[in-house]
Amino acid sequence: MKKLIYIASAVALSFTLGCNKNPEKTEETESTPAKTGKTVRYVGDDGSSALVTFNKTDKGNTISIRSNNKIINLPEKEVTADGTVYGNYDIEAKSTDSLITITQGTNVISLKKARGQ
Repeated sequence: MKKLIYIASAVALSFTLGCNKNPEKTEETESTPAKTGKTVRYVGDDGSSALVTFNKTDKGNTISIRSNNKIINLPEKEVTADGTVYGNYDIEAKSTDSLITITQGTNVISLKKARGQ
C-alpha cells in the first residue's frame, strides 16, 4: 500500500512540476504578422463539406482548405480577371466568386459555395 502511495505522489509531483512552465515570447512570436481571414463553407459535387479560409497577412495572401480533418494551405500565385490562383508544389486552387477548383495532377475537385454563404 505504501508503494502505491509513493508512486501516485511521484506521478502527481511530476505532472505539477511539468505544467508550471512559463511560456516566454520569442522573436518569432513577436514578429508574426497579424492575420485577417474570412471563412466560408463550400460543398463538393459528392456532398462533402469543406471550410475555406482566405487569409491576408503582411507577407501575402493564402488560402486554407479543410475537409475530412485535413488542411491544405496554399499561397497566392497570381490574380487574374477570372479569379485568384493559389498554388504550392503540385497542388493548384483557382478561386472565383462562388467556385473553387482544386487540381492535383490529373485529379480535379470542384467546390461550390454553400447556400447562405
